[in-house]
Amino acid sequence: MQHAAPHDAALRARVRSLAAAEIAPFAAIVDATRYFPLEGYDALRAAGLHAPYLPAGYGGAGFGESAVCAVVEELARVCGSSALIPAVNLLGAAPLLLAGDVRLKHRYLTPVAAGEALITTAMFEDAGDAEEVACRAVRRADGGWTLFGAKPRAVNAGVAHFYTVLAVTDPQAGPEHGLSVFVLEDGDRGFGQGDRLPQHGVTGIPTRRLSFNGVELGEDRLVGAVGDGLRIARRTREYGQVALGAHAVGVAQGALDCAAGQLGSAERCEIEELLAQARRTVAEAAAALETADPASAAMAARARLRACAAAARVTREVLAAVADHAAPARALADRFQRDARAVAWPAVAELERQGTDLAA
Repeated sequence: MQHAAPHDAALRARVRSLAAAEIAPFAAIVDATRYFPLEGYDALRAAGLHAPYLPAGYGGAGFGESAVCAVVEELARVCGSSALIPAVNLLGAAPLLLAGDVRLKHRYLTPVAAGEALITTAMFEDAGDAEEVACRAVRRADGGWTLFGAKPRAVNAGVAHFYTVLAVTDPQAGPEHGLSVFVLEDGDRGFGQGDRLPQHGVTGIPTRRLSFNGVELGEDRLVGAVGDGLRIARRTREYGQVALGAHAVGVAQGALDCAAGQLGSAERCEIEELLAQARRTVAEAAAALETADPASAAMAARARLRACAAAARVTREVLAAVADHAAPARALADRFQRDARAVAWPAVAELERQGTDLAA
């Protein structure tokens, strides 16, 4: 991926101003009505920030992961749902950026960069592990593929136009060589989407089950080489973990902002240091991705875990601090806590499996 690096302070100031003026006024209604944040999407498209990581050759800004994280964090300070627009676009586009040929990139990334389409991913299944895939693609005599199975949950399903999907192409080869990635289009015959799944946070971004009932795909829908799916999925997961770590930091910062003077000085200093540490961990992981550091996978996983743990603690303490205040303050703090929990669920599950105390 490209690694353009606009000055961090200037970029953050630009996004913060846009978020305050054009996204924050709609955040509460988006949350209350489960309404896709169209105003936020329009504002981001006008500013070229809806998919800022896409290379200039396809009409994007060519931002690196560090700049993308700055955008996502600043947006999440005011609206967790709007912040997921660039984050989910990144997840959906990452397989194409990592392994797609030029023709495939032009076909799908150009309309995303132009703001004419959204892209999302349906790579992972219940456990979020690339190795645990039941969806399968069978090769036809004409060289194309027929896709069967389902993905239990896909973010932005129903509003996205394109979907990158991981499927088993050789059951005998095992996950290392038996998985491949395909791109689907909304409206492909046999491609079904279920009702919206229940959500308690980031409610403006729909999540649905996807089903593949004999979806016939041309040979040109394969992303990269046959059998290269696990490598692509693992790398995609790294980009997602870092971006969602930035989202968690932004949500936590937004919660702290709304607490104003309701926290004691010692408590506020402790929380601010916790957030600063999480932000540094995310920044280090983003830099590792940009420089192809061999430790990037471990750093990305650590960044998301630490950011999610920080967000869980900060939002809980802020909600407790404003419990006796007016309803608007409580509602805002509650929204931040629900957004933190909704985006953190796989990371929180992993922390709980490890026996890690989220309050620590």
